[in-house]
Amino acid sequence: MSDLPVIDLPTLHELTRYCDPGMLGVILDAFLSSAPQLLSQAERGQAAGELETVARAIHTLRSGVGSLGAKRMAPIAAELEAAARAGETARCAALLTQLLAEYQAVRDRLATILQDPARHIAAWQEP
Repeated sequence: MSDLPVIDLPTLHELTRYCDPGMLGVILDAFLSSAPQLLSQAERGQAAGELETVARAIHTLRSGVGSLGAKRMAPIAAELEAAARAGETARCAALLTQLLAEYQAVRDRLATILQDPARHIAAWQEP
């Protein structure tokens, strides 16, 4: 999985095809605001042994992860959701640790893009 990009730029670029390119910053900000809350819910659920809470939080997170092209984070989130639904407590704990680490990489990459979204969008335009 490490050979996958943190953020797949063509996937992120696709978002700009369906909305005003100026909205990219709003979309990224929304994800960066909601993801920590969802990850915190998953952590609390894991700590309390409430795996359904973990599954719900990660399910919600997965839609944003996929839409933004977080190619390494997406399969970890999918595995975590499945493990939570299967009641696999130990596996959930390990996957949640992986997911939290990968989120940091995603957050850092998105923060770089947010510094100048227009430049990044221009770089992705097809010739």
